[in-house]
Amino acid sequence: RWGSYSTVRPGPATPYWNALATALEAELTVYGSKARLARLIGVPRQRIHDFLRGRTRQPDAELTLRPLHWLT
Repeated sequence: RWGSYSTVRPGPATPYWNALATALEAELTVYGSKARLARLIGVPRQRIHDFLRGRTRQPDAELTLRPLHWLT
């Protein structure tokens, strides 16, 4: 699918995103941590749920780097 201009959706074709989402989920177990991360990266709290739990959306490059930086 590389080379096409279609939108990449989370799933088996996105192993790096899947690994990052799993690592973030492990760190976001404390009450309020998802809300704090959402404020930090500048998205609504529900979007964090969509990225990590629902896996219905995938962030763009900048929004991927922000949680990665937060994780490290």
